[in-house]
Amino acid sequence: MESFNNNDKRTIALGMPPLPPTSETMTGQSSQKPNIDPQKLKRTLANRRNAKMHHLKQISKITTLEQTVHCLEGDIKRYSMEIHHLKRQRDLFLIANGDLKQKLGFRSLETGSKKAEYVELKKEKDELQKVYVEQQLKYEEVMKSNMADAQFMVMDPLGRPTNNFM
Repeated sequence: MESFNNNDKRTIALGMPPLPPTSETMTGQSSQKPNIDPQKLKRTLANRRNAKMHHLKQISKITTLEQTVHCLEGDIKRYSMEIHHLKRQRDLFLIANGDLKQKLGFRSLETGSKKAEYVELKKEKDELQKVYVEQQLKYEEVMKSNMADAQFMVMDPLGRPTNNFM
């Protein structure tokens, strides 16, 4: 009776009528259905066997696909956590980048003002140098023209003549 129940479960799962008892099909003696063609019976059995094999292959493929899905779901969880971590890291980098850009902006303003100050100081230095050269030339002219008077002039510690006479 149990093999009969197993047979019913298989045929219900396959959606086909149950197989006839094996003793009748093997010997070809069927008292219930005497007008069944043996070739047709053979084809029916082969079709059922092939259908069962096909069903088992489908189950195997489904099992393999389920395992693949399970592995991929694990990958998705792992990658989603990694993506979340990388997004947080990117946000921190963006904040740091903004701070660095701000500092760079301040430095460039500072550098610009220092360059302007440098240019101003250089101009002032050039002007002072011009004035110094002009004064040197005037001093030399005075010294040449007043060579006779220079004997009586008093020199300061830097070697310049003063108006103080002894």
